[in-house]
Amino acid sequence: MATEVSNSIIDFIFKSKTPYSLKGYSEVRANSASLVIVPVKIMALLVAVVGLLAMIFEIKYFTEYSIQIYIIRLSSTLIAFSVLSLLTAKFAEKYSIYFVHLLLLTIIISSGLMIYYLPSTLLVNSSIIGLMVFMSALFLSWEVRHQIIVAIYYNAVFAGAILFNDRAVYFLPNMFESVMFVLVLSVVSIIACAVNFKMRLMLAEKNISVELSEKKFRSIFHNSAEGIFQSTMDGKWLTVNKTCADILGYDNTDELALVDVNDLYVNTDERTKMLNELKESGQVTDHKIKLRKKDGTEAVVILNNRLVTGENGSQYLEGNIHDVTEQTRTEEMRLLAEEALTAEKIKSENHAKEALRLSVTKSKFLANMSHEIRTPMNGILGFLTLIEAGAYESRDELKQFSA
Repeated sequence: MATEVSNSIIDFIFKSKTPYSLKGYSEVRANSASLVIVPVKIMALLVAVVGLLAMIFEIKYFTEYSIQIYIIRLSSTLIAFSVLSLLTAKFAEKYSIYFVHLLLLTIIISSGLMIYYLPSTLLVNSSIIGLMVFMSALFLSWEVRHQIIVAIYYNAVFAGAILFNDRAVYFLPNMFESVMFVLVLSVVSIIACAVNFKMRLMLAEKNISVELSEKKFRSIFHNSAEGIFQSTMDGKWLTVNKTCADILGYDNTDELALVDVNDLYVNTDERTKMLNELKESGQVTDHKIKLRKKDGTEAVVILNNRLVTGENGSQYLEGNIHDVTEQTRTEEMRLLAEEALTAEKIKSENHAKEALRLSVTKSKFLANMSHEIRTPMNGILGFLTLIEAGAYESRDELKQFSA
């Protein structure tokens, strides 16, 4: 973009760094045809009205050339009405530049003929032509080459009206001033048209840049993985993207825009708490909440929100939501699994402790049983040894030992 300040009009036209990109120039050229329609309609209407008035008053004051004046003014009026009617047709935009040239050429030629027949009207007619030419430079906003062509019309017809006239025209009052007026106004109109058109090029380039930035923003906005929104404090949507609608199960943003934000909260106290926190600190971050989807199910989201004050002093909310429903469900399942594993571990440990206790009890029981059994067995084995060795004197003594 052109950022430097030009010291003169010439510098602005020829030296300033204007981004004459093909796209920007093509856009200006494409729009020029449609932009000239309304100004040309106004010009055609003015020419027609002025032509009608001229037929009434000029014929009255210049009776000597009343027929010529009548033909000249009637012709220009009819052409102006024809151009005005043709500009309403469907093909008008395609040929609008040609209609402009036809209308301006009609004005210039009719005024030139009036100068030829009535040299005394030189100043008036040259001023009228100059005014129309200068208006075309200001209001038509067309390419400079068209304005140069019009200036050539202007000077050629003006020069022809003087050259083919009686020599007495050179001695008319304000003759020199009229010639200088025509020449200077021609140059000024071309410069004005050049400045106007170049400013339109700069504006078109800026518009293209704005459109590209807006397109990029909209692409980021609508294709974001997070739901982005703006809403009023009382729960009305200002802006919402497609992802936000998808998270909440709505078909499109228009459908979601009809829903009150307050109705989306599963727990309305969370909304109240969030608004209070926003009023205190201006923002909330990583706030996990549950929202009610279109089908009635719940969506768990992480909310980031901030309080914004607009240019008119009104406050609204601006933030984003990130869907963590699946992560939350997975986390809950993991926690349940951990709890189940912990319970199973505790149960296994309890079983192990019980088994250990039973094992110790068993060992004690077996030890006791072993002791209880081994004591009489030792006695029996001892008796058997005595019997086997014959270490007793009589059966009575043996019975006494066994008793």
